[in-house]
Amino acid sequence: MDELKSRLIKQEGMLVSPTTRHNVEVIKQLIDKEFIEVGASGRRFGYDDVIKRLPIESPMRCLQSDFECRLLAPTIAQLCYHAIIYTNNGELYSRRTSVWRLEHVSMQWKMLYHQGTNLT
Repeated sequence: MDELKSRLIKQEGMLVSPTTRHNVEVIKQLIDKEFIEVGASGRRFGYDDVIKRLPIESPMRCLQSDFECRLLAPTIAQLCYHAIIYTNNGELYSRRTSVWRLEHVSMQWKMLYHQGTNLT
C-alpha cells in the first residue's frame, strides 16, 4: 500500500506541475478518458475539457500535504489530501480527493475523478 500511495502522490504532484500541465501527452498518460472533475465552484469538467484547458492555464503554485490513500477495489484507489494554492490575492486552502483506476492495457494508474472543496 505504501508503494501505491507514493506513486499516486507523485502523479498528483505532476498534475500541478507547470511542466506537466503544458504537455498534453503527459496529461493523457495521467488522466482517464472517463475522467470527471467537480471544481470548488461546483462546475463539472470532463476529459476533453481538461485536455484543452490545462495547457493554456497560467502556472499554479500548489502545496499538497496530509495524504491519505485507500484501496477501494483491486484496481481503484482514493487519494485524499490538503492543498494550498498560492495566488496573487493570497492563499486558498482546500481539501481534495481523487480516485485513480489502474488501466489494464498500460498497467498505469490514471485519475478517474477529482474534487476540490474550499476551506473557509
